[in-house]
Amino acid sequence: MADSDSNTQNIQAEMMEDFDVLRGDFNSLEVLMEQFCKTDMKIIGSNPERIWRHEPGKKNDLRTGWKPDTTQLSSGALFQISEVVSITGVSGKGWNETSEYIMGKVAENKWIRLINFRGYATAVPDTDTFKKRTQKLVGKIQNIQNQCIREKEKRDMAEKRLAEAEDRVASTEEQRSVAEKRVKEFEENFRKMEALNEEKNEVATKSVSIAQREAAEAKVLMRYFEDRMTDSEKNAQNFADNLKKSESTVRIKEAEVKELEDRIKDLEAQLEQSERIRMKLEIEENKAEDASTSHGKKESSTNLTKSKKSKPKRKNTNPVE
Repeated sequence: MADSDSNTQNIQAEMMEDFDVLRGDFNSLEVLMEQFCKTDMKIIGSNPERIWRHEPGKKNDLRTGWKPDTTQLSSGALFQISEVVSITGVSGKGWNETSEYIMGKVAENKWIRLINFRGYATAVPDTDTFKKRTQKLVGKIQNIQNQCIREKEKRDMAEKRLAEAEDRVASTEEQRSVAEKRVKEFEENFRKMEALNEEKNEVATKSVSIAQREAAEAKVLMRYFEDRMTDSEKNAQNFADNLKKSESTVRIKEAEVKELEDRIKDLEAQLEQSERIRMKLEIEENKAEDASTSHGKKESSTNLTKSKKSKPKRKNTNPVE
């Protein structure tokens, strides 16, 4: 019976070790930050170290309410603690009331002895695991910094493109103003030509003067159309430049879309890997709970049988009348 209990406890300890290893391999920044505040420890004793369950009473006194848990950590087992307390004056099986114990909290209401009543350390900090966890956290922070740098570069590029777009809009507004000015000049010149035609009809004798005025108007029209031709060439050049910039922008956007697609595939792969690990953890945890439940039922039935056998029969002390 004792051998079977020892085997069960060793199996549970190994399962806890596997669970801790799997938990430490997570790449999620949230899991790393949650585990970073805990201290990685390692059992150095040659004998398995028992986990103690504390059930606090109304006064929440650490000197009472200690019961042995079914879990034991074998030599070399890795675990994490979130709190360390020093207790004295604990009485009960497995405790020395006059000794001081240093306890480490491994789970809710579950503790382990870090320094026993002889003053010997049963567990020491595991610096290798802590360094690995720290390196993963530093890598995640570096990835976030790199992402911030990329986002800043994208924002600078967007601001630059916005400034270029504003320049193009300003250039377009200027061209529109010039075109409106040309139209007004043309309308004014057209009205002058109409007045000139009326003067031609009214004053036939002033042909020389009219010819000179027509020549002047022809020069004005020639300058107008020359200016229009110059403006058209300038607009054509601006359109060609804008077309080149637009093509460059399209190539950059296509590269960004390809980068986003690669990133989405990477995130999907990481999500799939995390789901597989989570399912494995759930299966291991359910097996551990089933093993612990069956072991508790066997101990309760054994204790009940022993209590029935050892209970003495009560003597009848009443005299017979």
